[in-house]
Amino acid sequence: MRKYLSTNCLLMLVPSLLITELLTFGFASRQGAEYLYNKLLAMLHGLTGEITPVKGNSHLLISSLYDKIPDDQLTRYRLDVLFIGLCNTIYIWNYALLKAMRMSYQKRIESRLLQISDRLLHSPVD
Repeated sequence: MRKYLSTNCLLMLVPSLLITELLTFGFASRQGAEYLYNKLLAMLHGLTGEITPVKGNSHLLISSLYDKIPDDQLTRYRLDVLFIGLCNTIYIWNYALLKAMRMSYQKRIESRLLQISDRLLHSPVD
């Protein structure tokens, strides 16, 4: 994600990213020490590894994110169901915030383009 998203966008995703890390740590710990060790290595590499940022359509990437945990990844234990419900609420809120920011960004771009075109249309021609 560091490769494709700006720092501002990553900061906006912090609630969802923290929950995702917590859930993957829980999964890894249930699988055993080797999984947990590999999870820690992957996290360390993801945070400290050298990357080359890629310019692209971050809005398209964000729109492809799930706003809740897929049903096939849920367990049926009562405590897990309550916890996943809370996680999904935060994911949905975080995704809605990102979507609102994206719409605001698009409106600002459209407004700026209209201002520029208006200036071009109404400026004296030499």
